[in-house]
Amino acid sequence: MKKSKVAGLVVASAAVLLSLGACSEQKGEIIDEQLVNSSETADGSIQEDTYSLSEDGDFKDIEIGNKNALVIDKAKYDTDWSDTSWPGVTLSIDEAKVVQVEKYKDDQEHEYKGLLALEFKLKNDKDNKDLHIHPGQATLVLENGEEIKGEHFDDYWDDFFAKDEQKDGHVFFKFKEIDKINEIKEIHLTFDGTYGEKDKDLGTVDHLYDAKLPLELKK
Repeated sequence: MKKSKVAGLVVASAAVLLSLGACSEQKGEIIDEQLVNSSETADGSIQEDTYSLSEDGDFKDIEIGNKNALVIDKAKYDTDWSDTSWPGVTLSIDEAKVVQVEKYKDDQEHEYKGLLALEFKLKNDKDNKDLHIHPGQATLVLENGEEIKGEHFDDYWDDFFAKDEQKDGHVFFKFKEIDKINEIKEIHLTFDGTYGEKDKDLGTVDHLYDAKLPLELKK
């Protein structure tokens, strides 16, 4: 009788382990080397292919302690945009990434549904003056002509570029509402630049960038 009880316990334990293994396999898959899980959205429906914003390296600088923030949709684009219209300055944007998020708030506790990260490089050539460059607005243009306007993250941008200096990194924008990520066809950006210690609040602008970036999904 004792042997029968032991055997029964072993079989039951094996069944439980197999059951747990099957459940874990259904809950996630590997996408872009990240574990992506299903989760319940605000309206109670199940959203597949979500992951924590804190796991997205492109947005690590603006995660701001939002440990519960989720990415529920994303798109990455090649932009291949460069501008040398300001003498001695080369500004380029090589990549754009847009994510739709849930439970994301900035450091002012304002909630946003979309984030944009632009990968930039800026070179202030030798013997040029010190510069200040201030991002203005980013507008996502959809295939149907609809425009979604975003705000710049001022606190996460170093606007000073010394002469003979080269910098690279990300510039970030946030959107109150966002959807139809797969229908974005263009990003419209504005930046303004000043020499030396001029204050942007005085209205002095030495150069204005007004860029339109057609998008191509990154493979």
